[in-house]
Amino acid sequence: MDDEIREFFARAAYYNIKQYQIAKRAGIMPGTISGWHKKAKPPRFTTWKAARVALEELIKEQTA
Repeated sequence: MDDEIREFFARAAYYNIKQYQIAKRAGIMPGTISGWHKKAKPPRFTTWKAARVALEELIKEQTA
């Protein structure tokens, strides 16, 4: 799971997508994503899935 989280944040950084943008799109609290980045809390499946979908949508919007 650590590799997936690392890749998630690397992709977001590559496309200059901020954590608050992902959180807003996914409908979750920004502190939730920050906790994953700081390795304070592991993500729950539902929030992790929502954040990944949100990141993909934001990337598609930027590359379209």
